[in-house]
Amino acid sequence: RVLFGICLAGSLLAMVIFASLLGGYQSLVAAVLSFTVCLLAVVANRTLILIVFKNRLAPAYCTLSGMLLRMALPLSVCLALAWRQSPLLDAGFAYFLIVSYLIILMCDVSNMILKLKIKPAA
Repeated sequence: RVLFGICLAGSLLAMVIFASLLGGYQSLVAAVLSFTVCLLAVVANRTLILIVFKNRLAPAYCTLSGMLLRMALPLSVCLALAWRQSPLLDAGFAYFLIVSYLIILMCDVSNMILKLKIKPAA
């Protein structure tokens, strides 16, 4: 968990610095919003699996529901911003969303791999 937190904090700091250098306040808001949306998607996925499904689903179904939540929430926010013609899209929200999605996906998957207990073949 500590490694996961350090990875997320470091990547958020790098994105915030890059966004502030790139376009000022609106790029900063776009970067933080995109990172937050992607992080909330992972939290929603974990909550759905732990509270609603518990251990009743096969791991494949948990993975599929996780993919759906991780992709649907950020893409729906991006679609809503595009529909409203938000100035955040001009500030690079979609680009920050792609970067945030990949960073958080990498951190989450590596965290899950570290949690796996692999039994050696006998």
